[in-house]
Parts: sequence; C-alpha cells; structure tokens
Amino acid sequence: MSSQAMAQGQVVYVDAAATGSNDGSSWADAYTRLEQAIQHTSSGQIWVAAGVYTPTTGTDPEISFFLKNNVKIYGGFQGTETALAERDTALFDDTVLSGEIGDTTWGDNCYHVVSNNTALDTSAVLDGFKITRGYGALGGGGGVFWANFAVGAIVRNCLIVGNYGYQGGGIRVLGGSGGEIAVFQHCTVANNTGSYRAGGFYADGDVRFEDCVFRDNGAPQGGCAYVGGNNSAFLSRCIFDRNSTVEFGAAMYADFGCNVVIENTLFTRNFNSNATNTIYAYNADLRMDNCTFSKNDNNSILGAEGSDVTVRGSIVWGNAGGMGILPGFEVRNCILQDFNGTAPPGVTVV
Repeated sequence: MSSQAMAQGQVVYVDAAATGSNDGSSWADAYTRLEQAIQHTSSGQIWVAAGVYTPTTGTDPEISFFLKNNVKIYGGFQGTETALAERDTALFDDTVLSGEIGDTTWGDNCYHVVSNNTALDTSAVLDGFKITRGYGALGGGGGVFWANFAVGAIVRNCLIVGNYGYQGGGIRVLGGSGGEIAVFQHCTVANNTGSYRAGGFYADGDVRFEDCVFRDNGAPQGGCAYVGGNNSAFLSRCIFDRNSTVEFGAAMYADFGCNVVIENTLFTRNFNSNATNTIYAYNADLRMDNCTFSKNDNNSILGAEGSDVTVRGSIVWGNAGGMGILPGFEVRNCILQDFNGTAPPGVTVV
C-alpha cells in the first residue's frame, strides 16, 4: 500500500473487474463485491472502481448495502489511484449501486439499495455513487432507507435516480432521531416515484439537505418531498425542478407537527395536475429565507392550513399563479408578482 493511501487510514479496494486474490489489499487484488468489503472492514476507507454492484448475488430483496460507523465508502475510481484526490468525478455516475437483483422487472428488486441495521453517526459516509433500481413498494426509500435508529450518516456526491417507493421513492428517513441528523450533500435526486407520497424524499426523521437538486420526481401527494411528524428538515442552496403531483404540494408537503427551514433555494417548473400549490403546509412550521419561485405551474405558490409560515427575502416571479397571504403567514422583504391581497410592510408587489 502506498504511503499516500496509508496516510488516509486503512484503504480497502473494490473493483468488479479485478482478477486477483479478492482480499481488498490492492487494486489488483480488490474485492469484486462491495458487500464483502463492507462486511470485512471495521474502520477506514473503501475505494470502489466504476462498475455495477448489487447488494447480493442471491434473490433476497431485504438485503441492502448496510453502512457502518467508522467506514467511509468512496466511488468514482478507475482502479489505479493512490490518493483519494485522484478519483474522477465524472465516474461517480458510473459507480452504480443497483437494486436489480432478479430479472429486469421491478417486482423482485431490493426493497432498499442502501440502508442501515444499526445506529449511524457522521463517521458513516457514502460518497460518489449512482443509486438506482430500488423497489420500496411496501414502505419507501427504494434508493436510501434510514431505518428506525438514530441516523447521522452522510451521503455526498450521489445521484439517487430511478427508484420507487410507497412513501419516498428515492429516500426515506425513518431514523434521524436521538440527536442525530441524516445529512445529504451535493446529491441529485431525480426521476424517482412515490406511489402515495414523495417521489424524492419522505422524512419522518430529522434530515438536512445541502446543495442538492431534486428534479422530475413525482407522487400523488407531495410530488417531490414530504416531511411529517414532530421532526425537522433543513434545506440550503437546493433546487426543486419539474417535480409533479396530483393533490397537494408539487415540490413539498409539510405535514402535522413538523418544522421545515428552507434557505437560498430555487423552486422552478414544478406543476400540479389539479393546479393547487407548489408547497403545502398542514399544521406545520415553515420558514423560507432568500428563496426564489419561478415558472411553477400552480394556482398558488404556498397553500397552508393551521400553519405558521414565514417567508423572508424571497422572490415570486413568472409563475402561473401568485401568492396569497393567509392567517399565520409572515412575509417580509419579498418581491411578489401577481400577489393576491394586501401587501404587508416591507413587501414589494409588481
């Protein structure tokens, strides 16, 4: 092992095309299966070369890639690198974690491609992968499912695409309690489907999204995102683009008792087939700072019932519908086009 790799801690290698001794000690002798590397690694880093990896060679759909504390898993390698910084970001999408373990139909796929079977903290990291073909028809989280433990794992630089779930086609956060917050950074969540709620992500645990893109996700309620229960969601520097729903909240549905904070985020081209709203809040606390709504195809930008909604420093411009202010709304220092009602102090209406 090179001195550079040793400086980064223990490195275990995975390459689906390797033909050596299959012990993970080098690129030549890399494990050919990622689940083997995870099983045999208690701490350090796992470097994964571009290729397609499934959680099992069998047909049990309950098997996932189960992350571990103190193990950081990195994709995007060609299979020759000696330093983490040498990996190719263009290969992130070519390092594929797939739930396609049977035939090419959905019904026999893994319920969750990535998951956990114990509590996780920030020492559990997954970075630089495409996560696809999970089929969480019974619960959700076809791509990533954080189970009912305290989960503070970090998922970074991942494309979570083409997954299916009852609630949360791409991601479901059921854990994230007990002081831990599930974190997603620099991820794209796209083309996922929720059969009931939230094609992109469903959070009934605490979650944080930073610099993420949510595009072309769909579900009957909360087209892209649903946050519920007495949980918190924080989103910063994100984009919601072309997400769709039939009922409430083309981009997001914030439900009973939750607390949602959204900062510096763009909502664009989201649409609702019944022309209701881009974001819907029901008995929730919702705060939006420095956000932009543009080209959304809904009757209203925000719909709310029994909720405390604060919108500050935001722009609502060029949408099919405007933004009305309902009881419980506080709107400050915003620029609103096609505003319905009387503007409060500090709000510019055009």
